[in-house]
Amino acid sequence: MHELLSEKINQYLSDTKAGEIAEFLTALSQDYESTDSELRMLKLALDDQQTEGKDSRQHFNDRIHLLEQNEKALKKTVSLISATLEASQEGVLVIGSDNQPVVFNDNFIQMWNLNIEWINSSSGRDIYEIVRVQLKKPSLLIEHLKEVEIPGSAVLKEYLLKDGRIIESYVTHHEDAGMVWRFRDITEAKKQEEVIRFQAHHDALTNLPNRTLFGDRLSHALSKILRTDGKLAVFYLDLDGFKTINDSLGHLVGDELLIQVAKRLSDVLRDDDTVGRMGGDEFTVLLEDIEGHAGVVRLAERVIEVFRAPFMLEGQELYITTSIGVAVYPGDGNTEELLLRNADIAMYKAKDQGRNNYHFFTSSLERLAKHRLSLETQLRNAVKNDEFELYYQPVLHLNNRKLSGFEALLRWETEDQGFIGPDIFVPVAESTGMILPLGEWVLNTACRQARVWVDMGFDDIRIAINLSAKQFQQANLFDLIIAAIKNAGIGFHNVALEITESMVMQNVHGSIGILTRLREEGIRICMDDFGTGYSSLNYLKTLPVDVLKIDRTFVKDVTESKDDRAIASSIITLGHNLDMKIVAEGVETIEQSDFLQSQDCDMVQGYYFGKPMPPIEAIKPYKE
Repeated sequence: MHELLSEKINQYLSDTKAGEIAEFLTALSQDYESTDSELRMLKLALDDQQTEGKDSRQHFNDRIHLLEQNEKALKKTVSLISATLEASQEGVLVIGSDNQPVVFNDNFIQMWNLNIEWINSSSGRDIYEIVRVQLKKPSLLIEHLKEVEIPGSAVLKEYLLKDGRIIESYVTHHEDAGMVWRFRDITEAKKQEEVIRFQAHHDALTNLPNRTLFGDRLSHALSKILRTDGKLAVFYLDLDGFKTINDSLGHLVGDELLIQVAKRLSDVLRDDDTVGRMGGDEFTVLLEDIEGHAGVVRLAERVIEVFRAPFMLEGQELYITTSIGVAVYPGDGNTEELLLRNADIAMYKAKDQGRNNYHFFTSSLERLAKHRLSLETQLRNAVKNDEFELYYQPVLHLNNRKLSGFEALLRWETEDQGFIGPDIFVPVAESTGMILPLGEWVLNTACRQARVWVDMGFDDIRIAINLSAKQFQQANLFDLIIAAIKNAGIGFHNVALEITESMVMQNVHGSIGILTRLREEGIRICMDDFGTGYSSLNYLKTLPVDVLKIDRTFVKDVTESKDDRAIASSIITLGHNLDMKIVAEGVETIEQSDFLQSQDCDMVQGYYFGKPMPPIEAIKPYKE
C-alpha cells in the first residue's frame, strides 16, 4: 500500500493527472469499505464461534488483526492524498458521473470564492453556474463544457475574470471519475509575459518602439497602403552635438535628455504617427496618410521647432538641435529597408548643410552616400599611412604688419584626387571618430613645428591650433595638450587654441572649467568664427577667452555692406570692452585691411597677407 501511495504522490507532484487522482481515490474508498465490511463480519463470526476450538479462534484473531492493519494503512493513504491535494498550487475539482462533487481542495474554494458547506450541498451544475457568472465572458464556460462532452476528451482554456484575474483551466472527461478540473491563477505570469513582450519591442529608456517594432509597423503600413494607393513618409533624426553633452555631463544627463526628446516628439506629432528610437541619439518617425509634399514639410518644420526651447538638465538650460532626413513612399523606396536607408542618407545631407534642418532624399544623395563610404575608407588609410600635413597661415599685427604667429591648417593630398578640402573630410572624420587620432596628430605636429621656429629665434611665436567638437569632449584633453607642449619643449605662451561658439554652448559650465585651466597655464584661448553661432553675450562675459576672431563672412563685404561694417565694428568694440584682442579672418584686399585698421582691429589673417603654406615657405618672408 505504501509503495503505491509513494508512486502516486510523486506522479502527482511532477505532472498531476487529476483523473488518475480521482480514480485512485475511488479505488481507495472501495478498498476501505470492503475492508471495513469484512472486519465487521469477522467479528460477528468470532462471537458465534466462541465454543469452537482454539485453532479456529486464533485464525479469526489473525485475520482481524490483518484487516485492522489494512484499515490503518488505508486511512493514512487517504490522509496523505488529501494533504497532497491541499498542498497543490492549483484548484482541483472532480464532478462525478452523477453530477455531484467528488473531490475539491481549498485552493479551488478560495479561487472561486466558495465555501465547503455550500459545495457539499450543491450539484455540479450549481458549481458551474457560480464559476460562470464570475467570468468576463460567461459563455466561455458553456463552450468549454461542450468541447468535453465525450469521455476521454480534454481542453485547456484561459478565463478572464471580472475582477481582473486570469485563470487557466484544464478539464478532462474521465470515463469513470467524471469531469476532472484543474484551475491555475496565471495573472502574475501573464503580467510578466506582457512586460517581457513590451521590453522585446520597446526601447528600455524612452519606452518608444524599438527598431524591431518600428520596422514591423512600417511594413504593416506599406502593406496597407498598397490597397489604398496612398503615401507615407519616414523621418530619420539625429541629435546634433549629443555626444558632447553625453561625454561632458555624463550618461545619466544624456539619458534624461533622450527621455525629454522622446516626449517632445511624441507630443508634437499626430496620434496616428509612430515615433521610434533606433539606438543612441537616433530617432525615426513614421507618417501615414500624408497630404503631399507640403504636409511632410509642415511636420518636419514642426519637429525642428520643438527643439528651439531649451532642455532643463540638472538645473541648467541646454540647447540641442536635430537634423532630419526624409524619405517618401513610393518615390524613395517601396520597402522598409529602402525607406529607412534613404532617410538616413538624407539625414547626413542635412547635417552637412549646417544641421538644425531637414533634407529630402534624392537619387543624387545615394551617389553621394557611396562616395562618402569610399571617402571613409580612404580617410582611414590616410590616417594609418600618415598622408596628412599641416600648412600655416600667418597672423599679423595690423598696426605694424609684424608676425604674431600662424594658424595651423590641416591638408590632405591624394595621388588620384589631389587636395581634398577640410570642409569635405573633417565632417567625415568627426562622424567616424577618426578626428580624435587626427586631432592629436595635429596638436603634436604643430607644437613640434613651433619648437623649430623658436630655435630659429622666433621666441614669442604663437601657433593657433583648432580643436574639433569631439576633441573638446575628451575627458583627457587637458593632459593631451599639456603633454604635447612639454614634449615639444616650447612654452605655453607659444600655443593658442581655437574653439567655436557652438562647441562651448553645448556645455557652458564644463567649457568654462577646461578653458580656465588651460588659460591659467598661459595658453591663449581664441573664439573662432565669432558671430556665426549662438553669440550669447551673457555667457561671453564669463568665458575665459583672450581673442575674438571675426568670421570671414563679415569681412568679405565690409567695404560694400553697411550691415557688415556695423557688425565688424561692433565685434571689435565689444571685444575691446571685454579686454579681448580681435583678429579678422579672410582679409583679401587693401580696402578691407584699411577699414579694419580704422576700427582699431588688432590682428589680421587672409590671402592679402599670406596664403596657407608648408612650414618652410610660410616662415621664409619673416626670417630677415
